Amino acid sequence: MLCHALNSIGEEAYVTTDCVSNDLRTPVLTDDIKDRHLEQNLAPIVVYPEIIRDNPLNADNVVRYLLNVPGLISGEAPEWQDSDLIFTHGWHIAPKEMDANLLEIPLINSKIYNSHGVNDQERKGSLVFINRYIDRGGKLLPITSDSLEISRRVPFRTPNELAKLYRSAQFMYAYEPSTACFEALVCGCPIIYLPNDLLLPTRFDGYLGPDGSAWGADPSLIETAKKTVHLAAKKYEEKKHIFWEQLAHFVVITQDRASKSRIIRSTLDELPPQDIPIEKYRRWLEIRNQVLTDAASHLQLESIPDDALPRFQLLVRLNPGEETLLADTLDSLMQVSGNWLLEIITTLSSPEGLDEIPCLRWHKVTSSEETKAVIDHLAETQNADWLIELPAGAKLDELYLWRCTKQIQRSPDVLAFFVDDDCCNEKGVRFSPRFKPGVNPTSIQSSDLAGPICVRRDAWLATDGTSRHYGSPWFSKLLRISGKFGWESIKHIPDVLITYRDSFPSHTESCMVTLVQEFRDRGLECEIVPVSGRSWCIRYPLNQPPSVSLVILTTGQLDLLSRCLTSVIEKTDYPNFEVIIALTNEHGGGDLDIWLDRLDQFNKPKVRLVQTGAIGNHAARCNAAAGCSSSEFVLFLKEESVVIQEKWLDELVRSGAQPGIGGASPRLIQPGSAMIENTGSVLGLKGIATSPYQGKVKLGEELGYLDYCHVARDVSILPAACMLVRRESFLRAGGMDELDLGNHLADIDFCLKLRKNRERLVYQPLASIVSSNPKEAQFDLDPSHVAKLAIDEDRSKKIFSERWYPAAAIDPFWSPALSLAETIPTPELEFRARWESIPTYLPRILANQLPNGQGDYRIVAPLSALSKAGMASECLWPQRIKGEARYNSIAEIARLKPDSIIVQNFITTPALAALNEWETSGCRPFTVYALDDLITDMDETNPMRKGVPANARARLQYALKRCDRLVVSTDFLAEAYRTFIADIRVVPNRMEQGPWLTLRNLRRTTRKPRIGWAGGSSHHSDLVLLKTVIEQTRDEADWIFFGMSPPEIRPLLAEYHKIVSFPDYPAYLASLNLDLAVAPLAQTAFNRGKSNLRLLDYGILGIPVVCTDIDPYRNSPACRVNNTVAEWTEAIRARIHDPDAREREGDSMRRWVLDGYLLENHLAEWLDAHLPG
Repeated sequence: MLCHALNSIGEEAYVTTDCVSNDLRTPVLTDDIKDRHLEQNLAPIVVYPEIIRDNPLNADNVVRYLLNVPGLISGEAPEWQDSDLIFTHGWHIAPKEMDANLLEIPLINSKIYNSHGVNDQERKGSLVFINRYIDRGGKLLPITSDSLEISRRVPFRTPNELAKLYRSAQFMYAYEPSTACFEALVCGCPIIYLPNDLLLPTRFDGYLGPDGSAWGADPSLIETAKKTVHLAAKKYEEKKHIFWEQLAHFVVITQDRASKSRIIRSTLDELPPQDIPIEKYRRWLEIRNQVLTDAASHLQLESIPDDALPRFQLLVRLNPGEETLLADTLDSLMQVSGNWLLEIITTLSSPEGLDEIPCLRWHKVTSSEETKAVIDHLAETQNADWLIELPAGAKLDELYLWRCTKQIQRSPDVLAFFVDDDCCNEKGVRFSPRFKPGVNPTSIQSSDLAGPICVRRDAWLATDGTSRHYGSPWFSKLLRISGKFGWESIKHIPDVLITYRDSFPSHTESCMVTLVQEFRDRGLECEIVPVSGRSWCIRYPLNQPPSVSLVILTTGQLDLLSRCLTSVIEKTDYPNFEVIIALTNEHGGGDLDIWLDRLDQFNKPKVRLVQTGAIGNHAARCNAAAGCSSSEFVLFLKEESVVIQEKWLDELVRSGAQPGIGGASPRLIQPGSAMIENTGSVLGLKGIATSPYQGKVKLGEELGYLDYCHVARDVSILPAACMLVRRESFLRAGGMDELDLGNHLADIDFCLKLRKNRERLVYQPLASIVSSNPKEAQFDLDPSHVAKLAIDEDRSKKIFSERWYPAAAIDPFWSPALSLAETIPTPELEFRARWESIPTYLPRILANQLPNGQGDYRIVAPLSALSKAGMASECLWPQRIKGEARYNSIAEIARLKPDSIIVQNFITTPALAALNEWETSGCRPFTVYALDDLITDMDETNPMRKGVPANARARLQYALKRCDRLVVSTDFLAEAYRTFIADIRVVPNRMEQGPWLTLRNLRRTTRKPRIGWAGGSSHHSDLVLLKTVIEQTRDEADWIFFGMSPPEIRPLLAEYHKIVSFPDYPAYLASLNLDLAVAPLAQTAFNRGKSNLRLLDYGILGIPVVCTDIDPYRNSPACRVNNTVAEWTEAIRARIHDPDAREREGDSMRRWVLDGYLLENHLAEWLDAHLPG
């Protein structure tokens, strides 16, 4: 109604449900509409009724519209924000503490509900309105026993039918407030409110005032109500006119809020350019915070004994004007557990009251020049175990010291740690996360990326204490530690554990000065080349240019070869290189021979030819060229490449000639488009390895994440199109594998061998060349050749996997917070392992569960209970059932390092492809296939057949051959699939205590017993039998269906309730207050394989059950019958007329569940079935 009214006055309003009246202007909100609003910078306003406790749409502008007292219907206190706007349908509804505005939307359709043509003298009898009163445990008064009931417990009545009743009754009793009372009033039917502690504890006049209503059943009050009821209709007409004024006020207030929201959004727009979009980072933080919240409540934070707690000395240089920043740091430290002492070094005097903080000391110096001496003295005398120099304003995450402590325990040889970080503004908006590329020496030296570091005391003292520079003192400390102890002495903790106000506390000038000085101390004169305000490249000296053999790798495509050679000769300004053409003549003819005969004419540089056999490959060409070279360096360049810079080789050699460097590569640019082709490939990214930004960003358009495209860094893989390597390193690594990998993965294999020999590889963007995707140079479409190529590639992948996985699936220079499914660095938002934020020695379980009740019962609930019990740590990744499927790649699995992975109902082609990838990798973890239904041999009437491929048997066999164990819920399923897999475990479904044990199903709440059934759409054929049974018993009992009802049964029901969300299901089932439940199943193989879950749902609520005598329901206290109308009717009637006996059966059902089917009592069994062993 509100949406309709807003649209009627020219506003733009939408609803989020398609269950609306065709008579109302209530368009449905779509993704396209939301995108349009975003483009127009419109700030949406979301209106929630009072029954919504939180903010499910994550709206910035929230309106709470009270149609009833908050929490009255749900029974739960709302979790609203102070900034939420409150509008109420009546002052009596809004709690006094709420600052509410009045908005009395007309609730009554006066075309239906009116007293036109009614003769009050002809009114007879009374009505009684009951809705939630009985559910809350209320008892009906004798005075209403003969009244006609208006409630959800009786057969459904249309509005016209209700209006007819209101126009004919003398009055209506009401145990609770409702719109139905107002509808009755405008029909001339007085309302007698019956005071009660549950829903009418105080006098209620309501929307239309006291006219026509009586507070209590006193005859005089009833008589007054009859005399004044005609005034209620007049009052309603007045309300309708006033409403439009209230609506105009509503628009003014909400639009003002939206305008302010747009100002806030514009504030976000004023933030510095974001490498990671704000919304994506906010979502990442929400996921992380949820994991941490759950972890804290589940006792996953492993305690650390006091005697094992290291002592942390925190040092802050406080400049004048930074006092408020210091307050931020102090506030955050108050939330940090651990053994810490904060030392503040400043020229400022100590504020009053600071002495009362026991873990803080204030050290006043006369000038900043004294700061280094004071800090060094404190480090020498305080005997702390670890020291951390922080900028004022740094806010430590509550887990910062805990994570450092755990890492110290696990890595006793490490001397320094650094963490990920971000920024926040004064409003608390967090932005600019730095998901750092591990301990990446080149990257860390090219910007103040590491940030503050936690340093072991002996390493601190051994590296000349703190920095003399005020700006970024941790940068020089990091350089000195790496110089003295090596980069392996430093470790990265990949989690955002420090937050800074507004910007990172980096002082670029200090860092550059420090870097130059460090190099001078090593005898190097380096040039610093600025890239941006936060990063730079290092140009190393090249006093004696080493010799280089520049190898052009060719298959005889003369146009590409000649172009490449011409660009090399004309563009390359390097004094000491030769050119070797490494040829496998696959495509050349007589013209190539003529061209090759002319190579002798080249003297500067000298050009010579080396050829492989006719079946040579990429690796063979590389090996042949390196074998005939006598140069210090070899540069491999594919023929499709073009040189565009004069100093490109000079820049590569400067980087490649540094100690410990085994190879270097330039930035590759695609021809024509200037799109990025390669910036150093990442292992596991979109397959075996891919370059970030490939084909996504033009050169010069953006710097990339953390200046990724324009700053040198260590990489795991150099591109085959252009790589410079030391000839000595090439030979020591055994060259390239031309036997097994040849044209496929030989370059990646070679790079991994270099790194295994502890040689680093570097991406140097000061050098750029043009090079296209090598597949574009392939044009042979002969089917036999294409097939052979595919077979060779598949064989190479298998060999490569066996040789290098899982190590080759994990890139040490790619943050685990970033997705491996996107080439543009993006936070992973589909899954997050608990153990990534809370490192633990508990078993790690990765689950790809179905996003439905089956997934919740079989996977989510057990893993949640195990987590709460401190028995396991989980990573839940619900399967996508809409849009493009995405399954874990083997790289994602290797990065997570689970002890086992659970796959549920993997039957589709993409799912089977994922299983096959894991299997062929040779490094998949223990894999458990979870199955809760018979998915083969389904009968024709089973609606689930639509979602199951016709060849389900073959698909399941294929899947199980790639798994270690099958876990099913019943013995029947285990026997059915005994020949499919050797290791089968039966783990019955069980009930999670939290959602169920506090619930109570009330008995005998109505004159007739309430018989119910609950279930989904797959049970249509199971319910056919009940139609006749219901027809024969509906006069003796009320039938209630919950979730689904066949059309032919629906008219026979007293009540029908639509399906609710899985979290709401337990409470809703209990609220039905069933006296008896039924569980019919057709005698099919599919149903024989089902579990007893339906009986557990009923049983835990103490509801007695009549069910089919079928495998899953045996060995239970339920009354089992054959599927005949006679047996079903007899069993049901026996329980209708013997309430004491049926309630004893209900008690037995509850004991049966409590004794054998509570999940928390069987966690070890579930865990054992899903772990190796």
